[in-house]
Amino acid sequence: EPLFRSIPPNNKAKVKMMWLLFWMLVAVWSLNTIGALAALIALNGDNDTGESFGLSLLFLVLFVPCAFICWYWPIYKAFRYQIVNKHHINQTRFILKERLIYVV
Repeated sequence: EPLFRSIPPNNKAKVKMMWLLFWMLVAVWSLNTIGALAALIALNGDNDTGESFGLSLLFLVLFVPCAFICWYWPIYKAFRYQIVNKHHINQTRFILKERLIYVV
């Protein structure tokens, strides 16, 4: 809860949802590592299970801090300093919609 004290009340729910999404991501990568380790033990190293375990461990160790620094922390700071407003959200939607139409 101390993390959310500096967030304005109207943005607390959004930041908490992003915090929960970040921890869900950590849980998925942790389960992936546990599953790869179980496959490595159960299959005695057959079928490239060592490679799967190594990659899952790399994802867990490398990408969790990167996800926090590059994804959650900028969102937190934007809502903390109230940089995000309705104009920015509408502009982002417009840009994404234009790119989607261009791709399709």
